[in-house]
Amino acid sequence: MSQPRRLWIRFRRVDRSQQSAYREAVSEAGATADASGSHFWAFSLDGDPGRFVEFLEGPRDAALELLDQRTSESLAASGPLEEAGVRTDGARCTELRVEG
Repeated sequence: MSQPRRLWIRFRRVDRSQQSAYREAVSEAGATADASGSHFWAFSLDGDPGRFVEFLEGPRDAALELLDQRTSESLAASGPLEEAGVRTDGARCTELRVEG
């Protein structure tokens, strides 16, 4: 049986003027994650322009902590993280596709 994987979820608000820079940072975060055996995805929340959900997935918390440290500065430049809060009605998301 393979080792369990971990998934971290965070929400980020990105001003419209910063969304191009955010897309670049997402591309870099994905490459950084892949190089460390982890994964990074960003999705835009449908119906809430400028709000994104970021997923960090990896083999253990230590790997995700490292990925979080490596990506936090470049992603934070685009916009702040938000409190996730617990929603009972769920959220529909659309994948943020980045050419690269």
